Amino acid sequence: MPSHDDEPCDGRLDGVAGDAVDRLDRRAYLGGVAAVTTALAGCSSSSDDGPTVTATETGAPADTEPSTATGTPDPVLTGLAVGADPVRQTRSFVVSVDFANEGAAAETAVTLTVDEETADTTRVTVDADASRSVEFELRLPRIGEHDLRATLTAAGKERDRMSTTVTVERYPRFVGRQGTDFVVDGDPFRYAGVNNNHLPVRPWGRQYVDRLLDYVADRGVSVVRTWGFPPAWTDAEVHPAPGEFRDDWFTHFDYVLLAAKRRGIRLVLPLINNWHGPDHAPGPAAYARWSDTAEKKNDFFEDEQATQHYYDYIEHVLTHENQYTGVEYRDDPTVLLWEVGNQMEYHGERRGEPLTGWYDAAARHIKSIDDTHLVGTGMAGAMGDVYERWNVRNAYVETHRSDAIDACCFHTYPVKRWQGETTVRDQDDFAEFVRTHIDEAHEQVGKPVYFGEFGAVVDPPADLPVSKRNEFFRTGTRVGREEGLNGVQFWFAELRDPKDNGSRRDHQDNPLAIFPNETSTWEVISDYAGDVSGGE
Repeated sequence: MPSHDDEPCDGRLDGVAGDAVDRLDRRAYLGGVAAVTTALAGCSSSSDDGPTVTATETGAPADTEPSTATGTPDPVLTGLAVGADPVRQTRSFVVSVDFANEGAAAETAVTLTVDEETADTTRVTVDADASRSVEFELRLPRIGEHDLRATLTAAGKERDRMSTTVTVERYPRFVGRQGTDFVVDGDPFRYAGVNNNHLPVRPWGRQYVDRLLDYVADRGVSVVRTWGFPPAWTDAEVHPAPGEFRDDWFTHFDYVLLAAKRRGIRLVLPLINNWHGPDHAPGPAAYARWSDTAEKKNDFFEDEQATQHYYDYIEHVLTHENQYTGVEYRDDPTVLLWEVGNQMEYHGERRGEPLTGWYDAAARHIKSIDDTHLVGTGMAGAMGDVYERWNVRNAYVETHRSDAIDACCFHTYPVKRWQGETTVRDQDDFAEFVRTHIDEAHEQVGKPVYFGEFGAVVDPPADLPVSKRNEFFRTGTRVGREEGLNGVQFWFAELRDPKDNGSRRDHQDNPLAIFPNETSTWEVISDYAGDVSGGE
């Protein structure tokens, strides 16, 4: 790829590339590959949004002298072909346009349109009695049949046109469940993933989405757990009032799904956050505040009005149609599973009381709208049976036995900091904690299990180096291999410069962050990904 400092070797072709960028907003759904290239001119330029266009000569050697014949040009199309049909959603494919000139030498333009929208145009000088072939490389996110049309012009006039169709198939395949396995098309599916709840931050835009997903995909990550709502500290009013939803946030999240799909990454998406305050929905505190019959946050779990606000949000998310793919979220296999919520549990004096019935009802509501995707709990799963015997937060086994819940989930931070106090777990106790949760999921519940959040504080001045985190990551992944853990999501993949503005984050900003230059941690994650990941 040429650098930004390269001078274009053909001003005309450089203009074509610029036009492709200008057309982005009008044809963003095309999702084109990032280059415009012409072999005849011997130069290339690129943009992240334009389809690839390649012009190659087929009728004469490249060093043939142009004809000096005079007369009227007579270029005609001789072929329009798709390299593969059907094609996979978002995956690139080639459209070949063949044409010949039966008259005098001519400056021609070949334009490809997709569903009446211009994809791109390339210009080629065609000698008398010569033929040419132009290739357009495209990616189409929208599933279904698409109309393709090639138009040939010369001397400012349309000379010929030709049409065909291409069918785009849904991609990737849905993840399902068979016994204690996740499966794709009947084959076991295990994965190494990460958490990142900054992907939904709309003000950071596409630049962050693309950079973050490239970062983790390059390191073998196939699943990202993020939130199906924005975090409370920024742009949090996705559900500002009963019956009101922020379309501009969904426009951003549409792109998150598309960008993940392009990279073969699946998403785990919780649909409510237990820790949101009373001013931020989706959250129990806000929904309880909206209710006429709830008095405090814990009332959310039994209050009909408060629960209905949550159910309304679920329905809005699941039935939202992605503007880029034309697919409702409930029909998009980029979503691996929905989580009922993030760590849903009682607060205060009721902490530790089971919410088995609430989880079951919420999961059944999701299934009533979307009977294709898997549903998980998103719970912390702390049972007080290995360490922290005081810390009982969920009825892990009983809750996951619900017929509406497809997978077990648990979270833990073996090196954690809370209210200024740091706790470092014993390695053997931690290994037993992980083993117990996997075994109970497989043997007592009979379902797959994934490590929903797995992180460790890094604070070198406090004698908590990256190497200490790596020890726990090695222990967790070792037990995961031994016991058949179905998936893991490490907390928290992050960029040093998330806003791409020259700032630099470190562990003082986020003690749980896994930064790109922390290669020793990524070696642990990538090794595990290589051992367990399945794909298509």
